[in-house]
Amino acid sequence: MPRASAVRAHPHSLAPAEVQARIAQALREFAKNEVTRVQIEVRGHTVILEGVVASWPEHQAIVRSVMGMPGVTAVDDRMLRWEL
Repeated sequence: MPRASAVRAHPHSLAPAEVQARIAQALREFAKNEVTRVQIEVRGHTVILEGVVASWPEHQAIVRSVMGMPGVTAVDDRMLRWEL
């Protein structure tokens, strides 16, 4: 079942395409050492994350990073952990 994490909007919002680009860059940095397959969708001020991450700490770091983006008011977290 999807979990939504509501956060307050930042005063300086970014366009959805810019939010998606910044999240994609952050995921590339996470993926250097982990098995990460996450798809990003931005709908208004909500970011939808779907896919697979390698660990719980990686999962938490991704969600925290996304929630900290300017303009993001909610994260619909649909990611799964891959148990190696």
